[in-house]
Amino acid sequence: MNLSIFKDSKFSIGIVSSFILSLIAVITAATIENEYWVVFIVLSYILLFFSIRRADKLYREKGK
Repeated sequence: MNLSIFKDSKFSIGIVSSFILSLIAVITAATIENEYWVVFIVLSYILLFFSIRRADKLYREKGK
């Protein structure tokens, strides 16, 4: 990957937020007996999707 992708703050924040939401989902699923963990997983996937889409866009712009 290009260094410019990792320097992009929106990409970095999106990936880190997705990871943190996944951890919260695992902790919630393990400790609380409800279905809130599903919300965290869905939000995590949405953030991950948009972060990867942004990285792909930056990578394609860099190649032109």
